[in-house]
Amino acid sequence: MNKKILIVDDHDKFCEMLGTILSSKGFETTKALNGKEALREVSNFVPDLIILDIIMPGMSGTEVCEKIKKNVSSRKIPVLMMTGFASEDNKVDSYIAGADDYIIKPFETDHFLDRVNELLGQST
Repeated sequence: MNKKILIVDDHDKFCEMLGTILSSKGFETTKALNGKEALREVSNFVPDLIILDIIMPGMSGTEVCEKIKKNVSSRKIPVLMMTGFASEDNKVDSYIAGADDYIIKPFETDHFLDRVNELLGQST
C-alpha cells in the first residue's frame, strides 16, 4: 500500500509541484491550501505524513501543527514543516509546536525525498 502524504501550502502551484515529485516516487498525495482545509483533510485523507508550510493566511502552519499534535487521532502523524524564510524563530516555534522535521525552500529534490523517506521510516 502506498504511503499517503498531505501537502499543505497556500500556493497551489507549489502543492502541484510537490505532488508530482512525490507521486513519481509512488506516494499518494492530496493537498490543502489553508489550515482549515488541512485539518479537515487530516481526518478525511488520514495521511502517513504531513508537509506543512509555515506562512499561510488565516492560520499559520505552526498553529495547524499544534492542533494536529494535540489531537489523539492525529498526534503520531509526522509533520515536516517548510518555509521560505530561514529564521531561527520559525524553526524553534515549529519544534515547540510538535514538528518532526524542518526544511527551508528552495531545497534539493533528493534532500527533500530523503527527509520524507526518513520520516516515513523507509529507506531510499
